[in-house]
Amino acid sequence: MLVLLALVATPARAADRTRAHALLGVSASATGGGGVTPAGAALGTIVFVRRGDVWVARADGTGARPVTSDGTVADPYRTPTQDDGGNVYALRGHGAGAKVSRIAQDGTLLGRYTVPVPSFGPDFVAVSPDGTTLAYETMFASTDCSFTPCHTFFAHSVEYAVAATGAALPGAHGVIDAQFASWAGSGRTVLQATSEDRVLLHRPSQPSAVEWFASCLSYLEGCNDTDTLNFEPAVNRQGTRLALARLEQSTTSSAAYLLVLSAAGATTVDVPPLPGAGCAVPVGVPTADFPGRTDLMVSAPSFSSDGETVLFAELSGSTWTTRSYRPVIGNCEASDPVTVLNDAAEPSWSPAALVPARTVPGKRGTTQAPLRWTAKKPRVRGKAKVGAKVRVVVKKKALKKKAARKRFAPHATTVAYQWLRDGKRIKKATTATYRLRKADRRTRLTVRITGKRKGFTKATVISRARRVK
Repeated sequence: MLVLLALVATPARAADRTRAHALLGVSASATGGGGVTPAGAALGTIVFVRRGDVWVARADGTGARPVTSDGTVADPYRTPTQDDGGNVYALRGHGAGAKVSRIAQDGTLLGRYTVPVPSFGPDFVAVSPDGTTLAYETMFASTDCSFTPCHTFFAHSVEYAVAATGAALPGAHGVIDAQFASWAGSGRTVLQATSEDRVLLHRPSQPSAVEWFASCLSYLEGCNDTDTLNFEPAVNRQGTRLALARLEQSTTSSAAYLLVLSAAGATTVDVPPLPGAGCAVPVGVPTADFPGRTDLMVSAPSFSSDGETVLFAELSGSTWTTRSYRPVIGNCEASDPVTVLNDAAEPSWSPAALVPARTVPGKRGTTQAPLRWTAKKPRVRGKAKVGAKVRVVVKKKALKKKAARKRFAPHATTVAYQWLRDGKRIKKATTATYRLRKADRRTRLTVRITGKRKGFTKATVISRARRVK
């Protein structure tokens, strides 16, 4: 039987402890605990989302820097994940057009692809530690006309693809009815059942998942008095710890927790024993009866490579904070969660080391990371004859200053244009358009675009040449 022995006890959360004791039926001494940096914090790196972009930092929060620069709050990267080799995968976009980006820690784009999905597209990605397989969640619709009128039903499914290319792994679509896959080693995933109360385990080579446990098993009185939902389960690679976001709802109250439970055989045994004793961190009252990720107030648990420390995101006001927690099972008051990164959502922990940013010589012997041009080479469009006006474009779109700044990574704060005649500067030709002169006849015309950003070395790109008639 699943038993929760104790909760984290901190003076600042006395009210939360009282609520937790009432809902979970546990007792814990009210001794206060000071924040202690967990030993696991020195291991590996964290990828996370900040203001729409993917960032990377050491596991203790130091060295944070962006991996991408084109994400926005309106169109963010989502659910970043990193394999043991330091390759980062992240989802961007919605519906069938959503794409997975494969990126090196220094920001180099290694590939971008869509995964085989029905029309609603993927919602979540997680790469296996060995970097071979990408698990992703998608939703699909089916119509049942045994009703009058016909009814359309929506279901979630966990699928698998080759991580490097996005090619589908063999297997029928829509078999695994589940959400939020995370990896228990490189050969097995732990899943949240779509019904939200059960936790499943699955091997990509098998046609179906097995049920590990259902939340009702944690209550002697059954599930009639308290609804118990389990979200985003994660298992350490040793198979000895389970972390998940737990929602408890009774007729009089509700609350959310991060649970860290002892486990055995979660990576190897076909149907492992039920999880054992553990600790709970209260994280407030959810804002919906059946919450999504942003309503639950706690999400994205993942473990350090030594399996002892769990990383998670907690919603504080309107901002997600990444925290780590190294519980002592049986003495939950011995340690408290530690804030690792502010303004950091959807964290994922990998043992991969932080790769130094690419640098080039800077002024006075310093080094600065360079800006990079990320688009195709610009072209000169328009009639190439004297008196006509030409303009610089990328993919047939006019490259005005605002658009040009976004073509650099990270985005340039200023850009400058310089038109060139046979490689030599043309005086007073410094805008995105240029009217051809007599001196341009029978020459090769190009435009040079220079991007600048404080703290980075400038970057320059020269368009393809256009011969003037």
